[in-house]
Amino acid sequence: VETSSDGVVTSDHPVLPGSFAGLADDILASPMLHHPPFADEVERWVGLWSEAYSDWMPSYLGRMHGFQVIVDTTLASRGLPPSLRYLPVIESGYNPTAVSTAKAVGLWQFMAPTAKDFGIEVGPLVDDRRDPFVSTAAAAAYLEQLNQKYDSWFLALAAYNAGPDRIDGILRKYLPDVEPSDAAYWALREVLPSETAAFVPNFIGAAIVASDPVAHGYDAPVPVDFDFDRVPIRGSISFDAAARAAGTTRDEIERLNPQYVKGVTPPDREVDLRL
Repeated sequence: VETSSDGVVTSDHPVLPGSFAGLADDILASPMLHHPPFADEVERWVGLWSEAYSDWMPSYLGRMHGFQVIVDTTLASRGLPPSLRYLPVIESGYNPTAVSTAKAVGLWQFMAPTAKDFGIEVGPLVDDRRDPFVSTAAAAAYLEQLNQKYDSWFLALAAYNAGPDRIDGILRKYLPDVEPSDAAYWALREVLPSETAAFVPNFIGAAIVASDPVAHGYDAPVPVDFDFDRVPIRGSISFDAAARAAGTTRDEIERLNPQYVKGVTPPDREVDLRL
C-alpha cells in the first residue's frame, strides 16, 4: 500500500475504494488511513452511513448533487482537498436551513460569531449562513485558515467542529512538546469532545459512501436542482407577492432564497432575488 508524498491516493488502499485512486487529496492520502485502529473506525462509520442512516442519506445525496458545482468550484479555487465536498453531508445533510442544537446554521453549520468573523451577515431579516454561495466561500476560507494554523487536516477538521481555542487548549495540556499532526488528532481522541473524536472518521466514512452510493446499497441519487435567474429587487417585497408576479410558488422562492429569514427581502438595499 502506498501513498505518494504529494498527497495523491495511489493504489490498493486498505480503506478507500478504487474510485479514489489517483485523487490529489491531502485528507484521504493521510497515512492515518493505513493505521488499523483508525481504519477500523472509518469502516464502522461506513456501516452506519450505509445502514443506520439509510432513511436520511438519499435526501442528503440529492441535495449534495444540487450544490456540488458551487462547492467543488469554490474548493478548487483555493486548492483545497476535493473530499471536503462531503463535509456538509455530516454537518447539515446539505440542508441550507439546518439549525443545530447549538444554534449553528446552514450547509456548513456556522456559529454566529465565527460567521461574522468571515463577513457573513447574521440578522433578523438576512442570515447569509443559509446562503449556499456565501457560506461555502466562507467555509473554504475558514478551512484553509485552520489547515495553515495546524498543518494537519485532521486537526483542522477537529477545530472546525470544536473550535480552535478548544483544540489549542487540549494540545497545550496533553501534547505540549509534540508537533501538530493527523496522528496527534487520533492520539487525543480520549480527551477530545466525543463528537470531535468521531468527526474525522465520520467524515471519511460519509465520503466513502457518498462517493459511490450505489455500491453501498442506495439507488442512484435524484439530484435536487438549484438553478435560477437573478432578479434585482430594491426594497421590501414579500415572497407571496414575488411568487404571484413571477408565476411561481412561495415554496420555490423560499428554497432558492433561504437567506431571507422572514420571507421578505430587506427594505434598506437592493438585492438579487433568485427565481
